[in-house]
Amino acid sequence: MVNFRFVIITILIAFLSISSFAENNEKSILLNSTSLGNWKKANKIKKSGKITLKVWDSYIEYANRIPNNTIRNIMLKYANKLDIEYDEIWIYVADEGFSSEEKKKFKNQFDIHKLYWKKDKVQALTLEKYYISDPITNKRVGNHKITQVWDRDSIFKELR
Repeated sequence: MVNFRFVIITILIAFLSISSFAENNEKSILLNSTSLGNWKKANKIKKSGKITLKVWDSYIEYANRIPNNTIRNIMLKYANKLDIEYDEIWIYVADEGFSSEEKKKFKNQFDIHKLYWKKDKVQALTLEKYYISDPITNKRVGNHKITQVWDRDSIFKELR
C-alpha cells in the first residue's frame, strides 16, 4: 500500500524546487546571455521603488527627423515610456574592449545598461547613452540620457 503522506510530501518538495528554479531562472538566463550585455560584471543594488522610465524627448524628436524609415524604426523600436515597480537594479557599464588609457580618457561616458527586477522577475531594461550636446538644440548636455526602454516582453523576444 502506498503511503499517501510520503507521496504528498514528495510532490510538495518537487513543486517547491521547481518554483525556486523558475524564480531564479530569469536571472540565470540574463547572466548567461551575451546578447543584452555582460551582466556578470553588473553592480547589483537591492533598492525598492517606483519609477517612470522615459526615452529622452530630444532623442525621440531627432529619430523622427531621420528620413530613413529603417533607421528610425530601429531607434524607436521599443517603448518610449514605462511605469514600473522594482526591488533590485543591475547596472552594467559597457566599457569592455577598451584599453586602460581609453577607460580613463572616456570615464563616465560609456553606455549604461540597467535591468530592473521585482521579485526576481525582470521588469525593464534601459540603455543610457552619453550626450555631449542635445541633437535638436545643440545645447551642451554632458550626461547620460535614456535612449531605449525595453519592457519585459521585448527583453525575452531579444533573447530568443
